[in-house]
Amino acid sequence: MRCILFFLVGMSLQVSALCTALPTRILIADQSYDKYYGNYEYAYEILAEKGNYQIYQTAQRVGNDSTFAKKLLKTVSASIIIQLIEELSHPRQNVTPTDLNFQYADFRKAHLFNYYQQYRMTWTREQVLFTRKELAKPENIDHAIRRCILRQGYTRLHGSGHRAFTFSLLFPDHKTTFTASSNKYGLPWKDDQGVLYYNVGISRCLLDVLPNVPSQNRESFRQEDLVPELAGQLYLDHCAKAVGLMSWHTYRKSFEIIRERYAIGVIREEERSFDWQWNGEKRLYFEAKNETMRQGVYLGVTLTIVNGKLFPVDSLLYQAPHYIQQLQRIPFLVEFLAADTARRAVVSFNNIRSLSEKMKEYQPSGRDCLQGVSVAYLNQCVTLRLTEESGRNSVWLVTPQLDVILLYYFGEGAYKYSDAELGNDRYRTCKHFNLDGSLKP
Repeated sequence: MRCILFFLVGMSLQVSALCTALPTRILIADQSYDKYYGNYEYAYEILAEKGNYQIYQTAQRVGNDSTFAKKLLKTVSASIIIQLIEELSHPRQNVTPTDLNFQYADFRKAHLFNYYQQYRMTWTREQVLFTRKELAKPENIDHAIRRCILRQGYTRLHGSGHRAFTFSLLFPDHKTTFTASSNKYGLPWKDDQGVLYYNVGISRCLLDVLPNVPSQNRESFRQEDLVPELAGQLYLDHCAKAVGLMSWHTYRKSFEIIRERYAIGVIREEERSFDWQWNGEKRLYFEAKNETMRQGVYLGVTLTIVNGKLFPVDSLLYQAPHYIQQLQRIPFLVEFLAADTARRAVVSFNNIRSLSEKMKEYQPSGRDCLQGVSVAYLNQCVTLRLTEESGRNSVWLVTPQLDVILLYYFGEGAYKYSDAELGNDRYRTCKHFNLDGSLKP
């Protein structure tokens, strides 16, 4: 049933059956603070005048400059306020794709899957089919909306910015105030009685009212294509872990061969960079250990993935025992590891048969510290990362002649030596050690 509302000068307006009177006055406070982009605060007063609503700015602070003067900005139709009241009269309990201007079917479109290009360079057919299936499930899309829009399950941390937005509707006999959350579209909105509103339409009405000025709130209220962002959230929540674990099935035969000799830790399929620029590629990484390896000693296995296939693992089975044996012939490293269970030495398996050409080029080979040696010689050397209980870590090289070289380190020193003793050059240290742990001249 429709009803006729007489407000102010007797103008008749049609609204829904709730027959709620329109406000005579609306107060808006728009505040956003950002350490890097500046502070913006605005205060507005909207008055019912001459059958429409006149919007006045009553205060403004941009950075350190403030003004407190009433200034007419524009006139908006009463129909916008009617629409706002309609939204507030029917609180929604959730957010649907329709509210966000898309359909579940949009997640089945082929072009959307290109979003995962960064993840799927080496995916097998099974991984692709699994992700496509999860992407199309309505329940997963609904979950992504709750996570991405409403930030459910996230812990808010202190940041460099903050925003707050409130608006108050003043009626002849009462006042009601609504506060936006810090989520997208201000959802959920909350009134002064604690009622939550999941109405995206509230934000859309406010966009029609607010002037176009710098404001993080206004940017947050703005409509945009959220499907790619939601797809990313869906992948992280429902696909990433499972797709990673599918690597085990993809490379099962290789792992079964390795597991005959080693216990394998957590398997990670990831991209890594080999220098300060991005020269990474898709690799499979895990740590392995068996009963012949001393306390704190692990084998760090890095196998390049090309076209969904691993490089051969037979070279690992052949060369790894030699690598571990070489490390365990260094008395000062063995004693250092035995003194504290928090210390770890991860021996890098970098045999050339398991590496792509790119990885061969950028692996920490010690080429800078051993001038003039051949590639064949470097392949006989052992590379290891030493992690200490304090969090310091360093990368070392052991030559076939048991010359122990500290290539570089992160932290205030490495092993038992300080920055000053190591020459204050963390990224190209090249310090040679005797087997007792003393520095060579």
